[in-house]
Amino acid sequence: MSRVEIQASYQAAREEVFAAFSRPAAIEQWLGPSDEFRTTVHEFEFRPGGKYRIEFLSPEGETSVLTGSYSAIEAPERIVFSWRWIQNTEFPDSETRVTVQLSEKPEGDGTLLRLTHEKLQAGVMRDRHIWGWQGAFERLDRHLG
Repeated sequence: MSRVEIQASYQAAREEVFAAFSRPAAIEQWLGPSDEFRTTVHEFEFRPGGKYRIEFLSPEGETSVLTGSYSAIEAPERIVFSWRWIQNTEFPDSETRVTVQLSEKPEGDGTLLRLTHEKLQAGVMRDRHIWGWQGAFERLDRHLG
């Protein structure tokens, strides 16, 4: 199994970045590898033990469905959740774990986001998730803009 760690820096306050992960309407605006993907949140219970279900429509018309549950939420600094593709031709039935850590930038002018995505299969699965998270964090920057 493989692990991915990605960092991103935002000018927004930690509370604003945390809110982008905790509100379905915000998630639909930024979660996805590029603007060509359409993201729809179908279920969203943002609380420990709460579940989510998110659908992605690719530019080619392929649908992928992501589900999971939240195991820890510590506003505004930490979110831990499972990540499982239930309708995806590349990664069928593979549950992984995501941890999002938010801290104030040392300069005090924004937020540092550190994401750890664990239990990924090495190779294509790992590489595709790196690509997806990098694109999503670029979109998040524009959303927070």
